[in-house]
Amino acid sequence: VSQVFKRVVVGRLASAADDRFAHFTENVLPEIERSAKDDKHTVIFVSSYFDFVRVRNHLHDKNVSFAAISEYSTRSEAMGARRRFHAGELSFILYSERAHFYHRYPIKGIHHMVFYSLPDHPSYYSEMVNLMLTSNDPTASADKLSCMALYTKYDQLKVERVVGTKLVSQLLKSDRAQYTFA
Repeated sequence: VSQVFKRVVVGRLASAADDRFAHFTENVLPEIERSAKDDKHTVIFVSSYFDFVRVRNHLHDKNVSFAAISEYSTRSEAMGARRRFHAGELSFILYSERAHFYHRYPIKGIHHMVFYSLPDHPSYYSEMVNLMLTSNDPTASADKLSCMALYTKYDQLKVERVVGTKLVSQLLKSDRAQYTFA
């Protein structure tokens, strides 16, 4: 699975959440909306509930075809969202880290994973990427699957837990804003 790590440029810590949201809505969301016209199987994973609500409200205001699964979703809401997503009726599922913590829903048919923010629990990153590989039908090849993770210079510990100690300084201090791992 191709894994792309994109660094979001932030001015200061106090504006990091706003800068990440602006980058997501201006750069990432239009890109994944264009790709959703051909392939509607994208999950957006958000670690913070405040960011989750912010992204959910933005998607709702733009009339995007999506469902939101959070820790407050009922079992039937989550099941319906997962079924409609797998059937291709929804372009996106917005998925909170706390929903994953409490329920570990098996979301079938994920072709693209977007980490709005890296998870607080590093094992969730590999769980979600592996879910893409194990939940697809046999005809879905690994070269058509993708994963994108947004991070800022203030996410050093989260990035280090996912990519390791050797690569974290390269991702955070290099002039390049994007890294691809295959």
